[in-house]
Amino acid sequence: MGLGSGNSIRERWAALSRRSIAHPLVHNALALYGMQFASYLFPLITIPYLARVLGPAGLGLLAFAQAFSLWTALVLEYGFNLSATREIAQHRDDRAFHTRVVAGVMGAKGVLAIAVGVLTLAAAALVPHFREHPDYLLWAVLGMLLAGLNPIWYFQGTERMTRIAAVDVGARFLVTIGILTLVKSPAGGWMVLMLNAAGSGISTTVMLIWMYREVGWRRPNWTGALAALRLGGSMFLFRGAVSLYTTANTFILGLFVSPVLVGYFTGAEKIYRAALGCIWPINQVVYPRVNHLLQHNPARAGRFMRLNILVQSSLALGLGIVLFATAPMLVGLILGPNFAAAIPLVRVYALMPLFVAMSSMLGVLWMVPLKMDRQFNTIIIAAGLCNMMLAPLVAKYIGPFGMVVLAVSVEGVIVASMVWVLRRSKRDPFAFRGDEMVESMAPQPSDEVS
Repeated sequence: MGLGSGNSIRERWAALSRRSIAHPLVHNALALYGMQFASYLFPLITIPYLARVLGPAGLGLLAFAQAFSLWTALVLEYGFNLSATREIAQHRDDRAFHTRVVAGVMGAKGVLAIAVGVLTLAAAALVPHFREHPDYLLWAVLGMLLAGLNPIWYFQGTERMTRIAAVDVGARFLVTIGILTLVKSPAGGWMVLMLNAAGSGISTTVMLIWMYREVGWRRPNWTGALAALRLGGSMFLFRGAVSLYTTANTFILGLFVSPVLVGYFTGAEKIYRAALGCIWPINQVVYPRVNHLLQHNPARAGRFMRLNILVQSSLALGLGIVLFATAPMLVGLILGPNFAAAIPLVRVYALMPLFVAMSSMLGVLWMVPLKMDRQFNTIIIAAGLCNMMLAPLVAKYIGPFGMVVLAVSVEGVIVASMVWVLRRSKRDPFAFRGDEMVESMAPQPSDEVS
């Protein structure tokens, strides 16, 4: 009796393990963690190398160009990585719908590319760093355009990231080899941008071919493009507002202080963002899953989200503690002795993993799937505008340390605001049971892309 029961338990456990390993959620998580491991491994090689070869001034100039690239990339990306992913995930088995979404999004990106061109011409004429170094601007924008056309949102929505991860890792490997081979002096900083553009071109080309093999080619038209722009509008506001207190800070700092000080700020930011990388793959897997569950089983979505909050907040808190305790060692190993001024910046940034994890979970992973776009955007836009009003003064009179304190403070206010809004609307994930949401989460005709 006892032996038979033991065998039965072992058999059930083995069957459960096999089902878990075969689950798409597990496959996607493993693939995304593979991408994240690569994003750790390759920067562990390139960041210390570039910090020593380029020095604080060269690294600051490179970061300034990358900040502009990331900022303008938001125009081309337009929030489709959230809005289009949500649509694909909620209509996962409708291939004809996928074809319409793809045509609409790619048509919209063609329209948005014109706006990017206008921004680039304005920057070339008005920004002193770009007038002196036009090659940095050229390659930064080209890389942004190529990355902006990447259809990773489609594969994320269909929860099939394994092949995508392989392409991403391969492209990163080639870029790393190129940096180590070609960049030999502070004057070669532009080559980093050139190589990143080449890597984005390879990755985007392969993914576009795979996507169109599945959905088929449908010529974009104005109707579909405008529908996609309307659908992604709220997410564009979100992404743009987030950039006002993240990416914009590096660019604003570079307008008021020397590239050396920008280099200290950038070095500290790279270390803190590397720590955040432990959380990123979980979010990428959870987002389409929550969207799908809210459509089909809201109560289960609530349970899934509560577990996710507990896991991610614990992980983020541990990351912050480690970041604070090891700041001197991390700066010395990753950036080198010329970046000792970045140590106090890293220690302030140690507060960020918990704040960022909470704002991502409560906002992107919960409020957005619940279609609380208006409340969510109100919080993010208000935070971004406050940061933009304060950042120039902080950059001019306090410098990098003040910019880090400002960034942490803004993120903390965002988390507190989200908690207040969710509790007031009775959609706090820890009180969410799902029964009252079945009708409100039903698909509406206006949600679809025509």
